[in-house]
Amino acid sequence: MSTSSVLAGQRPATKRFLTLSPAAQQAVVQALREQFSPQGMFSPVPAAEWLRLLRLTDPLIQSVQGPCPEYRVAEGRLLWELLGHYLDVT
Repeated sequence: MSTSSVLAGQRPATKRFLTLSPAAQQAVVQALREQFSPQGMFSPVPAAEWLRLLRLTDPLIQSVQGPCPEYRVAEGRLLWELLGHYLDVT
């Protein structure tokens, strides 16, 4: 999350992944894939697997709404562990 959005007076909201609408869940998956996948260690993880693991672990998602909403995992140790195991298996 950029400091510019926080400085602009927008406070981040934190919700469990499963409480988000299906459209917001897809936006979170896309945002996380863009953050971690381009050349990062999670690049081999397909979107469907991200969605499955996010639904399984139900992490806290922090979001800042605006013209370009920003999302990040506020609490998701289990998610990161499962993603690591997924990469070990593939």
